Amino acid sequence: MTCVPDSPKFRLLNHLVGWDPDGVENLTGLGAAQGVQLAPLDPGAEILDQAILSRWLPPARLTKACGACRWYLVTPCPPRSRLLVRDACEPCWAEPAPGARGVLGCARAVALAPDRIAVSDTDLGAVVFFTDQGRRQLGRAAFPMPGAIAYAAWREWLLVDEAAGALRRLDMAGVDLGLLSPALPAGIAGRIDRLAVDAACRIWIAVSRPDGRFALWQAEWEDTQFKPATLAELSAAFDPTGLARVTDQGFCFDADATPGGADNAEGCGPCSSWFGRPLADLPQAPLPPVLADQGQLLTLAVDSGVPRCPWHRVRLDAGIPLGTTVAVAVASSEQPDPVPQGLAQGAWSGFQPGVPHPADWQEGPLNSLDFLIQQPPGRYLFLRLRLTGDSFKTPRVQRIRLDFPRRTSLDQLPYIFRETPEAEDFSQRFLSLFDAFLENVDDMIERLPALLDAGGVPEEVLPWLGRYLDIAMDPAWDAGRRRRILLAAPKLYRMRGTMDGMRAAIALVFDVDPVIEELPFQRPWGAVGGFRLAAGARLFGPSRWRFRLDRSRLGQVPIRSYGNPDRDPFNALAYRFRVRVPLSLDDQTRQRMLALIEAQKPAHTVATLHDGAKAFILAPQFNLGIDTVFGPSRPSVLSDNGPGLRLGRASILSAAPGKAAKGVRAGQNSTAAGAFVLG
Repeated sequence: MTCVPDSPKFRLLNHLVGWDPDGVENLTGLGAAQGVQLAPLDPGAEILDQAILSRWLPPARLTKACGACRWYLVTPCPPRSRLLVRDACEPCWAEPAPGARGVLGCARAVALAPDRIAVSDTDLGAVVFFTDQGRRQLGRAAFPMPGAIAYAAWREWLLVDEAAGALRRLDMAGVDLGLLSPALPAGIAGRIDRLAVDAACRIWIAVSRPDGRFALWQAEWEDTQFKPATLAELSAAFDPTGLARVTDQGFCFDADATPGGADNAEGCGPCSSWFGRPLADLPQAPLPPVLADQGQLLTLAVDSGVPRCPWHRVRLDAGIPLGTTVAVAVASSEQPDPVPQGLAQGAWSGFQPGVPHPADWQEGPLNSLDFLIQQPPGRYLFLRLRLTGDSFKTPRVQRIRLDFPRRTSLDQLPYIFRETPEAEDFSQRFLSLFDAFLENVDDMIERLPALLDAGGVPEEVLPWLGRYLDIAMDPAWDAGRRRRILLAAPKLYRMRGTMDGMRAAIALVFDVDPVIEELPFQRPWGAVGGFRLAAGARLFGPSRWRFRLDRSRLGQVPIRSYGNPDRDPFNALAYRFRVRVPLSLDDQTRQRMLALIEAQKPAHTVATLHDGAKAFILAPQFNLGIDTVFGPSRPSVLSDNGPGLRLGRASILSAAPGKAAKGVRAGQNSTAAGAFVLG
């Protein structure tokens, strides 16, 4: 799609390929996937203020749904705790819905999953679950002293069980799955105040000590013990929460992160008490600096391998929080080691100036992630990366891409557009804008198959992918089942309407192998010598299939007035089938299975569903444990004393053991005498 004749070459700078550092000052993360960021001034410093901790870990009473658009708060007790919500639609704290009103007693913490809210309540001695936005209560799980709670990306809750002094795993319904394998730090002094799980599935706990200070610990899922963590590691693992100040009286949002805006019409500003009431302001104590304000990276000469190479473009993958900056500068040279000259000036006077002269550096636009290199042709390129922050937030640069040599769609245009160096330079710079746009479109097209990869897309994309493939996602399915169904969709569509297709669909959704019976094959058929139907052989009497005068018995055959009576034996049970599953289905599961069968079967067929019986049936007229007794059977004696004697019906042929058995009729139902009879 792009108009560029040749694919340009490029060089990457990242933690995998390397950053080719020549000088690194006040930066860290060169070997981490999070990218280059400002280094902490004191990596071993302990967290002293809860306001600093809250910039990345909100208090247990607060949780947010999607960035800063919605926050949930559980208020202290007394009086009774309430679940409050605040977003752009509710600029002040308000109770979300009747489902959560009057339910809580003394709530301690709240956590949010994609489809539900969990609140730990010490007064109730339970974890209470609500639907998203608290419209209705889902249920509760009993725990004597529940503490902080967090949602994990692998669809589990992590709960601080203060009664047991441990972390517990709960499934989404609150069922206890046991203790978490990484044990809590030995001899931990204090109470676990906050609990969180980052995007890399690492578990973080913040311990509140009696002197008011905090200690930070983290563990991998495979670890056996928590280990101490630093603020730099915490800031690299979580995005900023948007909380500017947190005290015992309340909290304040950053001006740009306040739900509903900092100055909304209802007068609910960025500050609130823990009871959800607006506050004019909160006193802010001076916070000690945590991160460096400035950091710089100078690279060695990046070799293009092309003499007098016209370098083309610089692209960055970076995250730049509000109040931080990223600045990139480049300089070209024909020599890999030019003579150092010049001094850094201004705010960067204390940093290394780099090998080229300061006047030779081309400064890219501040916070720009893509700009054109306008340097003289040169085989080597030097790059300078400068980051600034506010002592608490830092930008992160994950990757830098350097494209060379310069290739634009000018190569496809007439020579008149490059007849002078000035015209060629202008045309290349002008057309590079369109070439860059088309290249981005090409990249999107190349990445399109990844959006349809059910095994690799994020969990949040699975419902969209299901709609794209016309597969309705059941809320009861977990992410693993949804991925398996989506991956099997092409095969299921090819088999749709067949017995194998329906069997595979039921097995995927319900983890059971069904038995599918086609009822037309159960019609009675037979052969009469060498006669054929066309020759006039009658296999079934005409009075068996519908009522006929002088031929049928009253009350024993159906009355129908449509169709040819001679076709009744062939139309009986046509287009009908039965699905049997070895499960005892409740009403909800039965409805879900019937809906699946209805979606998979041919439209002209009729299906019935039979689940496992609730009693063990030996024969159509016997139910084990209801009308049967295990014991020795009484023998039957053939005689003519009683009417209705029939062999093979509730009778057993046996020799009479003695005179005591005389008079027992063969037609007597042995079950009435306490015997277990078959046949």
